[in-house]
Amino acid sequence: MADLDWRQQGNALVEPKNAEARVDLILGDLALVENDSRARGSDRREAHSPLFRTPRRSSPSLEPRTLGDAYPTSMEFPMRRVKGVLRSVLFLMGCPLLLILTTSFVKTTSLTNIVKVGAITCLLTYGLTLLFLRWDGWSLRDAGLGLAAKSVPRMLFGFGIGFGLVAFQESLLFAGGHIHWTWVGPSSPMSWLLLGVTAYFMLALREEIAFRAYPLRRLEDDLGLWPSVLIVGLVFALEHLAGGLSWSLSLSGPFAGAILFGMAALATRGIAVPLGIHFAFNLGQWVMGQKEITGFWHASIDPTFQKQVEVLGYTGYFLGTLAAACCFWLRYRRRSNSLIGHDESNGVQQPAGNSEFDR
Repeated sequence: MADLDWRQQGNALVEPKNAEARVDLILGDLALVENDSRARGSDRREAHSPLFRTPRRSSPSLEPRTLGDAYPTSMEFPMRRVKGVLRSVLFLMGCPLLLILTTSFVKTTSLTNIVKVGAITCLLTYGLTLLFLRWDGWSLRDAGLGLAAKSVPRMLFGFGIGFGLVAFQESLLFAGGHIHWTWVGPSSPMSWLLLGVTAYFMLALREEIAFRAYPLRRLEDDLGLWPSVLIVGLVFALEHLAGGLSWSLSLSGPFAGAILFGMAALATRGIAVPLGIHFAFNLGQWVMGQKEITGFWHASIDPTFQKQVEVLGYTGYFLGTLAAACCFWLRYRRRSNSLIGHDESNGVQQPAGNSEFDR
C-alpha cells in the first residue's frame, strides 16, 4: 500500500504543471523519466505557441510583426504602447518644424539652395532621430538606419523600381497625347546633372529619415503594419499639403507614394530600398520637366487638355505605386509566415533583433 502511494505521488510530479518538481526527485523508474520528458516537451511547445509569446523588449524585433503576436493582459504593456505612439507623433511633428525653420532662411528657388536645404535638414533630422533613439534605448539598426554591405545594392534595386515607375508614367502620358517635350539642356549638362542628383538625393534622404525610419518602426512595433503605414503616410501627405499642394493632389500623389515607401521599408527592414525608389522617381520627374525647376526637357501641355493630362499622369503614378506596394506587402507576409513556420517546427522563439535583412 505504501508502494502504491509512492507511485501515485511520482505520477503527480510528472503532470505538466508539476514538471519542475521532477528535478528534486531521483527515481529509478525509466517510464517516469520518459513521461517527464514528454511533459516538458509539451510545456515547451505550449510556451512558444502564438498565444503564449513573451512581450516585446523595448528595442523592437527586426523581424516583421506577425498575426500571432499577442500582448500581455496587464496594464504596463498597453501604457508602453501609448507612450511609443505619443513619441512617434512628437517626432513627426518635429521634423516638419525643422523643415519650416530651415526654409525660412534658405528659399528653395534654385538647385543650389535645394542642396543647402537638403543638407541642413538631413543633419537636423538625423540629430533628432538620435535623440529619440537614445530616449527609447534603440540602436540605429533598430530604426532601419544601420549601414551594411547590402545597403548600396538595395538602394540601386530601389532606384530601378523608381525609374520603372517614371517610365511607366511618362509612357502613359505620351500614349495619351496632348503633351510635348522640348530639350532645354544647359551648356554644361554633366555639372547640371550632378547638381540635380545631389539636390534630389538629399531631399529624398531627409524624407526617408524623417518618415520611414524611427516613427514608422516605432509605430509598427506598437500598432502593427497597416496603422503605422497609414499614419505616417497621412503625415507625409499633410507636409506636402503645407508645401502648396491641394488636398486631392496630396492624397493621390504623396500619400500613395508614402504607402509604397513605407511598405518597402518594413518589408526590407531598412530605408535603402525606399530611398532608391524615392530618389529615382523625383530625379526622373525633374529630368522630364515635371518639377518646379526644369531639368533637361520642358513638358508642354495643350491648354484645353490640361485636366485630362493631369488625371492620366496621376493614374499612372497611382497604378504603378499600388502594384509595387502589393509586391512588398507579399514579401512582408511571406517573411512573417516563414518565421511562424520556423518557430513551430523548431519550438524556438525568434529572438528580438535577429534579422537576416541587414546582414
